[in-house]
Order: sequence, then C-alpha cells, then structure tokens
Amino acid sequence: MTKKWGFTINKRWGEIINSESLNKYNLFSNICPEENQEYSEILIQQTSFQLECIHSNASNNSLQEWTCQSECKWLLIVQGNLTLQIYSQVISYNLNVGDYFLIQKNCEYRVVRTDPAPGTIWLVLFGF
Repeated sequence: MTKKWGFTINKRWGEIINSESLNKYNLFSNICPEENQEYSEILIQQTSFQLECIHSNASNNSLQEWTCQSECKWLLIVQGNLTLQIYSQVISYNLNVGDYFLIQKNCEYRVVRTDPAPGTIWLVLFGF
C-alpha cells in the first residue's frame, strides 16, 4: 500500500540500519575553531548555487576591509550570533539564531563580530 502512495519502508521497527551506508552529516559535529579563526565547508555545489557552512569563533573585525562579491549571498544563523555592517548603511545588523539576511550582489559588507566558543555557525547560500 505504501508504494501505491509513493512511499517506501526501509526497515522494520527496531531493525538496525548500517550507518556507514547513510549519507548523514551534522552541522554541529565539527570542533570549534581557535579564537579569532573560522573555517568553512561547501555542503552543496551546483551550477546555479553553492551552499556553504561557516563556523567562526570570537571574530572581531571592526577594522576589517570591506568584502564585495559578484553574487547574491543569503545568510542563515544556526548557532550564536554575528554583527554585520553594510557599507552604504549607517546601522549594523545583529543577527541571532534563526535570523536570515540577503546581501545583494556587488554590495560591500563586513562581519564585525561573532560569538566566542562554541562560536557562530551560519549557512551561506550563494546565487550565481
């Protein structure tokens, strides 16, 4: 009956599936980077978009140079928070867990600060 509706049952109740055969990943499984450091990982890359996960620890870049990219950039805060500045605007944006923000292409911006350990984790979707 489940196949009729487009569903499949992969296991019986209590049956153990070999976890090595699953493509299972976790955004929180990496260790926190050193203070004032960050690392990024490309999660998905296609011709029209790229999804990246960035994990940073206590970044303080109020004097950092401005960044300008040729593609749109959509941010989603998964853990912690960060402060973002847009060059053409006077205010700063404080982004917390669940907040998202769209940076238009060719817009100058900088990440001013991120949380200390366990750090800030955010997803970045680049549109080409």
